[in-house]
Amino acid sequence: MGDQQCILHETSIYVPPEYWKQLKAMDREKLVSNSKAMMLKEGNLVLQFLNHLLYINLDESRILYENNSQPLDNPLIELLTLVYLLNVTSDTVESTLIGVNELKTAHFFTGPHEFNIHELTRRYGYDLDGFKHAATQIGGIYTPMADVAFIFDVFPKIPIYYLLWLGDEEFQPRITLLFDKSIEKHLSADAIWGIVHIISEILLNPKIK
Repeated sequence: MGDQQCILHETSIYVPPEYWKQLKAMDREKLVSNSKAMMLKEGNLVLQFLNHLLYINLDESRILYENNSQPLDNPLIELLTLVYLLNVTSDTVESTLIGVNELKTAHFFTGPHEFNIHELTRRYGYDLDGFKHAATQIGGIYTPMADVAFIFDVFPKIPIYYLLWLGDEEFQPRITLLFDKSIEKHLSADAIWGIVHIISEILLNPKIK
């Protein structure tokens, strides 16, 4: 994986201008092949993000969506998009699932970096239909696991699995995350954290801004 990290600040998201500079300098054919993006005739890129298409305008160093007409006003999604494009390798999705404790960087996801799924659990822990509606609205693909589970293809090589066990009189509800084993070949720990953070936030408010 490259040296580009996902720079997350407590109160703000910083998108380093040099990331755009590095992206512009990359070999376009290799970039498209590794990332599974599409290249437009003018040399700009189109990349899937959940159920949206992001239009990466390299000349203007900005990202648009909604058929290349609406500016993306979300610095975290911009940052994660650049980090993915800069770091994604030629390795393919392995279709072998692992939990957070099986990640090589599992120690990172504790304390202040624990995944923010508690609010999701409170919101959907007793609301199966609500979770289904939110998940499908942002492009989640149903998979027969737990009480209900969805795969979110955040970027073409980054599927994230959200598994929901509903609460009842005996057990508290819980949400578990699963990752494709290949994820750490493409993303650093803080980028993985950022991706889970943004999916969880969108599930609570299912729309891109």
